[in-house]
Amino acid sequence: MKIYVVGFAVTAALAPCRLVLADEGDARVLAESFFREGRRLMDAGQVAEGCRALEASQRLDPASGTLLALATCHEEEGRSATAWSEFNQALSVARRDGRTDRARFAAEHIATLESALPRLAIDVAPESRVPGLVVLRNSAELNEAAWGSALPADPGVVVIEARAPGRVPWTLQARVTPSETVRVSVPALAFDETAKARSPAPSAPDAPSGAAYRPARRTIAIAVAGVAAAAIGVGVYAGVRTLQKRSDSDSECPTVGGELRCTDQGAEDNRNAQTWATVADVTIGIGAIGAIVAGYMWLTAGTPRKRATALGFSEIRLMPTAERRSLGGALTATW
Repeated sequence: MKIYVVGFAVTAALAPCRLVLADEGDARVLAESFFREGRRLMDAGQVAEGCRALEASQRLDPASGTLLALATCHEEEGRSATAWSEFNQALSVARRDGRTDRARFAAEHIATLESALPRLAIDVAPESRVPGLVVLRNSAELNEAAWGSALPADPGVVVIEARAPGRVPWTLQARVTPSETVRVSVPALAFDETAKARSPAPSAPDAPSGAAYRPARRTIAIAVAGVAAAAIGVGVYAGVRTLQKRSDSDSECPTVGGELRCTDQGAEDNRNAQTWATVADVTIGIGAIGAIVAGYMWLTAGTPRKRATALGFSEIRLMPTAERRSLGGALTATW
């Protein structure tokens, strides 16, 4: 038997920052940076980009002020149902906190949105309610209690799906317009005559007792890879912003008599450059680790015997490690 061990580590590459696991303080700093960027983009007329930045800020550090700004952004973006829901959340928080100014602001926008709020009702007749039926709206499962209810929906195309075991799936694209209630009926799903033919014949398990084939493993790997790609995308964007802010800072920090002197704007640009560099550092590191984990999960899907057959090894193990300034692990393979 031979044993091979491959070690790996992911550390920071963007000086002068380092890769660390974000704590609560880091989350607040990043949230504030995304909030300011979101407001700047909105002021510049880049509403969609501003909403994405505000969404990131709210995810990192939920705050009532950010929620109000996000609702306002979604309202300008045309996502009236999303904005209406967020204004209602903000109204509840403002009343709880005794912020009458914010409560009044949210209530005014709720009243304006409700006058032209589009709605979508998905009806499911009794003959269509077969065992195991699942109804989805834009890939999100719709609770059975909500079937037939006219629920707020953002204007645009809404994808409606219905699925059930042994039945042919059904899909419809419904267009929702402002001030309109659209009703859609889910038909009785036809029997899938080809399902049995497509199903593989049962076979005896080839794995030791207690080991089960896990087909969801590769699905999870795809999801992890998607998150990794998104993190790397954010990191690349943050890297570009770092270079821009660093260039702005250099232009505002001339050397006079051999001494570096910065204007207030130059100092602010330098702080912003450091913040964006931290964002790039963390997200690119997370993305790299996610890509490694996704690749490992994809290659090692199945029972231990199936993994060995696919890769030529009898056993594969991934042992993650974590240190103060790096994350890594060891990949061990035997045959």
